[in-house]
Amino acid sequence: MPIIITGDFSPRRNLPPYDPFTQKIKDIFCNSYTIVNLETPLTEKGFPILKTGKNYRCSPKYAEILKNAGVDCVTLANNHIRDYGDVGVMDTITYCNNAGLDVVGAGENIEEARKPIIIDRENKDIAIFNYCEKEFSIAKHNRIGANPFDVVNAYYDIKNYKKKVDRVIIIYHGGIEYQHYPTIEMVKNFHFLIDAGADVIIAHHTHIYSGYEIYKGKLIYYGLGNLFAYSKNNKINSKWYKGILAEIDIKLIDRISYFITKYNGKSLNIDIMEHNEIVEDRKLIEYISKNVLDINYLFSMWEKEYYKQTHSILRALQSSSNIQQKIFKLFPFLTPKLTNYRLINWLNILQCDSHRNKAIKVLENLYQKRED
Repeated sequence: MPIIITGDFSPRRNLPPYDPFTQKIKDIFCNSYTIVNLETPLTEKGFPILKTGKNYRCSPKYAEILKNAGVDCVTLANNHIRDYGDVGVMDTITYCNNAGLDVVGAGENIEEARKPIIIDRENKDIAIFNYCEKEFSIAKHNRIGANPFDVVNAYYDIKNYKKKVDRVIIIYHGGIEYQHYPTIEMVKNFHFLIDAGADVIIAHHTHIYSGYEIYKGKLIYYGLGNLFAYSKNNKINSKWYKGILAEIDIKLIDRISYFITKYNGKSLNIDIMEHNEIVEDRKLIEYISKNVLDINYLFSMWEKEYYKQTHSILRALQSSSNIQQKIFKLFPFLTPKLTNYRLINWLNILQCDSHRNKAIKVLENLYQKRED
C-alpha cells in the first residue's frame, strides 16, 4: 500500500451541501495511507489572533468528511493552524482524533508538536515528521502551536529516529507563495536533511505546484500546490485549483509517481485529472524539475523576483497601519524613501544572527503583551 501526500486543504468555513470529493479520488485515498495538510483550525470557539493575513477556521465536521473520504492523517504544522489561538489548535486535534485521523505537527508545546507519527507499511516502520516555517502559528515551550522548522532540530530528529525505524519522511510547510520554484535555501536545507538520513521530503504552502528532484537516490517534492483552498480571487481553471498527489512507494523511494487534482467548478468537487487533461501540467512540472537542478538558474530567477518585491517589502517595513499599507500599494510613489540610516540598521539587524535573534525576542515579548 503506497503513501499518498497532498497539498493544502482549506475549504469554506461552512459545510458544503455536497460531497467535496469524487469517488475517483476517494478510491485512491482508500487504497493508500493518505496524508492531507489541514490548513485551517476546526473549531467554533476562540477569537482571531493578532497576525498578518487572514484568520481562517472551518466546521469541526470536516474531520469526519476527510475520514470518510479515505484520509488517514492530517499535518497541522502550517501558518494557519493557530489562527484562533490555543483553543483552535486543541479543538482541531480533538476532533481529528475523535474521527479516527492521525495527527502530526502540532501540540500543547514545542516538545509535543515536534513528535513524529510512526506507521507500519510494507513491513517497514516509517517516522513522519512535520515542520513549518516560523510565522504566528508556532509552538513554544509554554505555548500551544505548530512545530517550527529548525534545521538543527530536524537533523537530530532524523539521526535519532533512523536508529529506530526503516524510513524517515519529512513534510515541510514553507516557501514563497505563488512561486513555482523553491528558494535556494530550501534546496540547500533539503539536501542537507537527505544527507542526514531523510528518505523522502515533501513541501507545500506556495499554493501552486512546483517540481521534484531525486537527490542521492532520495525523493524530494518542492511543492504540491493545493488539494483545495477556497479563494474568491482565483479563477476555477487557474493553477491555484490544481495540485499534486505524491504517491510514495516505501520500497522504491526514488520512484516518481503522482496524480494531478483539480477543483471542478461545475460539480463543485475535487477530482483527479484525466490523462488527456494533464499534458500541459506535466510538461510544466518536468520543466520546473529540470531547472531546479540548475543552481545558476535558481539564483538568477530569484534575484529578479526579489527585485520585483522591493516595493512590497518597503511598504511592509514602513507602514504603520493596514490602511497606510493599502495607500502605499495603490500609490507606490508615496512610499517613504528608505534613508541610509534605516537601511544600514535594518540590514544589520536582519543579516546578523545575534542581532536578529535579539530583535525577534524583543518583538515577541511586545507581541505577547498585545495578544494577551
